[in-house]
This record gives sequence, structure tokens and C-alpha cells, in this order.
Amino acid sequence: MRRSDFEPIFNPMKQTLLLFFISFISLAGHAQEMTATYYNYSVPKGLTPADYKRAIKGYSDVLAKNPKDADAYVNRAKARIELKEYDGAILDFNSAIKYKPSNLDAVYNRGVAKIITGDYRSAITDMSRVVKANPKDAEAYANRGFSKMKLNNPKGAIQDYTLAIKADPTYTEAYYYRGMLNSQLNKEKEACADWEKAAAFDSRAAKMLKKHCK
Repeated sequence: MRRSDFEPIFNPMKQTLLLFFISFISLAGHAQEMTATYYNYSVPKGLTPADYKRAIKGYSDVLAKNPKDADAYVNRAKARIELKEYDGAILDFNSAIKYKPSNLDAVYNRGVAKIITGDYRSAITDMSRVVKANPKDAEAYANRGFSKMKLNNPKGAIQDYTLAIKADPTYTEAYYYRGMLNSQLNKEKEACADWEKAAAFDSRAAKMLKKHCK
């Protein structure tokens, strides 16, 4: 069924801010704009690749003086993700986790980077670690479900999307993708029920509902 319709559910920048030291890059009045919520990451508007490169250099300087600074590794990794330097970001997350194993933000974001690079099995391991520590993390379940789907395990993916919905009953995209997977398994009744729940907030679900459900 329509594998090209599938896209990953992930937010590469989750939970904590990409913290820039003002001395490393000139943010001027943007500093106060650095805010993030659980489901929505934002950085100041107007940042350029050069800004992120300067941030990477700044955090590298910090690490040269303190090579065990886990937070510096995390923030350098997030700057690298902004530059799509995913392999380097994963290495930084590895170091952050080495020096601070309890940093679930690093584990989660490393899993996201692994999804982007196609290392789905390792991403599953990271997301499993996150949900073990926080069984209510809907996004981690959804990311694990996406990884299972990419490994041709639709039933396992459905289980994870179901857990994501249980953790957050308003998680519209989880309904949509679970519907896609149910349709792939020829469970059209279940698929239509999922799309119906998501249709009011997701145009893709509304389209699938109209096309495949009566």
C-alpha cells in the first residue's frame, strides 16, 4: 500500500533548547526569542548556516577545556543537525550520553538523527530507552513505530502508534499513520476509523477518508 505516502513523525529538536552562548554568535535581540515546548521546537528567526558554524566552534572551544561537558556536546550536536551534519551530531550525542547517561534528550535526539540516516534498528533501541524511562512519551513511541514500519514490521509499528495514541489521545498524526498501516494490512474498517478521528485536523487523513471510506 502506498509506501511513498509515509513520512516519519519526529521533531528533531525536542525538549531542550539549542543554547547558544551570546559570546559565540551575535544574536542581538533574538536571545529572548529562544523558546521551546514539548511538541514544538523553535530557534530565533534569521539564523544562518554561518551562525550555526560559529556555535559549533564555540562549543568546540568549551569542550577543548572541558571534554566531559555533556551539555556542550548536546548543543553542538543540535547545531550540527541544523546544518544536516547528522553523522557528526550522532557522535556528539554519543559523547553526551557517555558522560551523562541520564540525558534522555540526547538519547531521543540521537534516535531521531539515526532515523534520518536510515539506522532504524539503532533508532528503535534509543526510542525504547526513552519510553522505558518515560512511558508517556508519545513522540518516542511514534518514532519507534516509524522505524519498525521502515523495517517492514507493520504490526509492530501499529502497536507503537497505538501506544503513542494512548499516551496522547490528541496525537492526530499517529491516527493518520496507524490508519495507513491498517490499510496496508487490508484492515479498512480500522483504517477508516483512524482517518475519521484525524480528518478534522489533518488534510491527508481527510483525503484518505474521502477516497477509501464510505
